[in-house]
Amino acid sequence: MSCIRPNVLLLLATFTVSAPTQLTWTQITTTSSASPRYGHAMAYHAALGQIVLFGGANDMVNTLDDTWEFDGLTWRMMNPATRPPARRWHTMVYDPGRAAVILYGGDIQSAAGPANDTWLYTLDRRWVQLTTARTPVGRDAHAATFHVANGTMVVFGGYRGTVATQETWTLDRTNTWQLASGIAPAARINAAMVYDSHRQVTVLTGGAQGTTAISDTWEWNGSWRNVGVPGPAVQQTAIAYDEVRRRVVIFGGLTGLAPTNLHAEFDGRVWDYRFYARPSSRTSPRAVFVPEAALPRQGAMYVFGGSRFPGALGDTWRLNAVIPARADVSAPACAAGRPSLTPLAPNDRPWINSLFTLRLSDLTTNTLAGLFFGASNRSWLGIPLPLDVTPAGITNCRLLVSGDVLFNVPASGSTGDVTISVPSAGELLGLPFYAQGFSFSPGANPTGILLSNAATMIIGSR
Repeated sequence: MSCIRPNVLLLLATFTVSAPTQLTWTQITTTSSASPRYGHAMAYHAALGQIVLFGGANDMVNTLDDTWEFDGLTWRMMNPATRPPARRWHTMVYDPGRAAVILYGGDIQSAAGPANDTWLYTLDRRWVQLTTARTPVGRDAHAATFHVANGTMVVFGGYRGTVATQETWTLDRTNTWQLASGIAPAARINAAMVYDSHRQVTVLTGGAQGTTAISDTWEWNGSWRNVGVPGPAVQQTAIAYDEVRRRVVIFGGLTGLAPTNLHAEFDGRVWDYRFYARPSSRTSPRAVFVPEAALPRQGAMYVFGGSRFPGALGDTWRLNAVIPARADVSAPACAAGRPSLTPLAPNDRPWINSLFTLRLSDLTTNTLAGLFFGASNRSWLGIPLPLDVTPAGITNCRLLVSGDVLFNVPASGSTGDVTISVPSAGELLGLPFYAQGFSFSPGANPTGILLSNAATMIIGSR
């Protein structure tokens, strides 16, 4: 058996166009759930394989100090011996270098002003308060993310007391805060910020000055740059970065004085607005994206909670791209009816981030065999397909796919297998590609070559 590496499919993707991605919002019915709330914070703890939630408020008065974990099916309340004080409008990000979630700031109603404390939620499920140097003045309603390439937590804006700020602070792994200098977005509260892992930049959008929502888009990579692309005028929105489709995704928030169920996406160039059936309008929901297969749906954004009159919400939703994978086989390409090309198992399909195996069978025992992979079944090098190759000495056979990439297929007896490694790459979703096998069968025709039927495949997500 041979294995086709992911870069082969990425190469084919440059020759063809994927099918449009269909997105699906699904409400998750859980056996237990965190209580309704808004102004909470969430982060995906990759080392634990869990979404971690802390705090928030269940009404205008009562803030919360509870910690929850979500595995994609069930919310589970944790009971660490030590925990941060109850709060809302704080932020949490995940630092892969520490294998810990970092919590910073927020509105502690019993305090004289916004908090400036920093906590870690560790791999052993403990809250540990950090002692930091050059600690900024406390703030709430700020935005934060973790810039993986720089190894720092980035915090922007929010309320310093009752005054909105345009300060940008970074926290490194020596537990030292640094105030950034230079051009910066205008002062604001309730902005949304996330790390674009593909382009390795932090993206900031929205927020408000007073009650007026802002619609600009900025990027941070050690300094700020105004992208010059207007985004949605919204504050208190949920934001996450879809690592499969390589898009910033926002949902919900406040436009003017009205809650919204806005769903918009930014690909680094333009904002797109999506109008799928989606959750109800709400302010201050929270979202995280889970790229790994640790949860039941890989490559999905999870949204929890928010607020809508008359109170807080406690529903959980999942947004993911659903594209059915396909593996269809054609009729024989040669009058001889062999060799035969099929998926190894009847239900085997090329799902993203998985292995998919094709089998050539009915081979002459231990013969030489191979497989063409192509981006088209309609033409190759300007020649229409299917192509009768009888004039080339391959009598009564047809070439059915473009021969863009050729692989040897090691035969064992009368069969040979090729395994395709499908990477977790958004540009492959919906990608059609084609395969046709060949084998040497001395005496079958003047060339001794026979062509198999063809397989048509579409890479899907589930």
